[in-house]
This record gives sequence, structure tokens and C-alpha cells, in this order.
Amino acid sequence: MVSDFLIVCNEQEKRRINIQCILYISTDDYVSTLYLLNDQKFVCTKPLCRIVNCLPDFFLLISRSSLVNLNHVQSIKRSQRIIVLTDSTEIEVSFRRIKALNDALTNQNVTFTR
Repeated sequence: MVSDFLIVCNEQEKRRINIQCILYISTDDYVSTLYLLNDQKFVCTKPLCRIVNCLPDFFLLISRSSLVNLNHVQSIKRSQRIIVLTDSTEIEVSFRRIKALNDALTNQNVTFTR
């Protein structure tokens, strides 16, 4: 069962984060960084593979190290394999994940640019 909040922690604190506020999550080695609305971020020690299992279907793995909230995708530049989020962040999509991204956005009735 997926809840409306994600509980994550690091060495200093444990935080309850509203899932709707997550723009995307990236990982480097065993450290995951959650990028949130209002230019906030939270670094946690939870690996991306565990975070994926706690999130609803509108989160999509776009590469080995990036997970994006599809509700915050503003556009996709297919020829460059880059998505633009609502906060103007640009993230590269892996070649193997571009079809899954296109399908997911099409299923959500999202239009995007070339």
C-alpha cells in the first residue's frame, strides 16, 4: 500500500515528505537526494531501489540514477532525450527508458514538444 508521505532519514534527522512535493530523486553511490518544491532538497541514505517500491505509479525511473514525478514533467525534448520539469530543471533520460517515458506521458494525456 502506498501512502501520501514518504519517510526518509539520514544521520541527523528523519523526515516525513509529502509525495506530491517531490519533483525528482537522484542517487549517487548509496546516497539519494530528493529534490522538492520551493528549491528544497533532502539527502538520505535510503537506496533508490527501496524508494521506488514506496512510491505510486506516477513516479518513473528514467535512468539508473534518476526517478521523476510525472506530475511535474512540463515537456520532453525527444531528440535530446531531456525532460523539463515545472521548476525548469532539465534531466537526461537514458536511451532505454525514453519509450517508457513517452508511453507514461501519453497515458496521462500529457502533450510534449519535439
